[in-house]
Amino acid sequence: TRTILLESAYFEPNSIRKSVRHLGITSEASQRFARGADPNGVRYAQDRATELFAKYTNGEVYEGVVDEYPRKIHPVKINLKTDQINTLLGTDLSTQEISDILAKISLNVENGKLIVPTYRPDIQTTADVAEEVARLYGYANIPVPTQTQLPYDNPFNQFDDYVDGIRNILVGLGCQEVITNSMVNSDKWEKLTGQILYPIFNPI
Repeated sequence: TRTILLESAYFEPNSIRKSVRHLGITSEASQRFARGADPNGVRYAQDRATELFAKYTNGEVYEGVVDEYPRKIHPVKINLKTDQINTLLGTDLSTQEISDILAKISLNVENGKLIVPTYRPDIQTTADVAEEVARLYGYANIPVPTQTQLPYDNPFNQFDDYVDGIRNILVGLGCQEVITNSMVNSDKWEKLTGQILYPIFNPI
């Protein structure tokens, strides 16, 4: 082989994952594209590969590139929700502190929005942003809460309390409680679900 046509491409991750599941075929390339690659790094990768070919094989590079990029993919913009990030992490960081932390990995904040480069397709939601903040801030620096606050809005049901009281009395008198599957009419069940019921001997 003396003449090589070099191709550098980007494939949409969701399409790759669906194809892998449908065909049952996986490869190193499919795994790489399924995780997400940088669509704006395609031309750079091609130029770099061409440079290496020319350098180490003494090959001659011909001019001319066919670039098919009909719909440019732009960086994702995510609203920086400081309160939500602090709620997820259990921290009390300010917006400026979070911005400074994210700037360490080139995630910049402009007008309250986080600009996510196309080479980070794994960052799509506030939860993803919180994960990056936790990793860079340091898990050891996140305070461990001494109390867990859980919302409780279940209204008191007097009948349930009455039934529980009877249950406790009967158990105290030596009775045993057995909770089995609901008994239903087989004809109605088959009409409702279309499934056939099979009787079980000694179900209890």
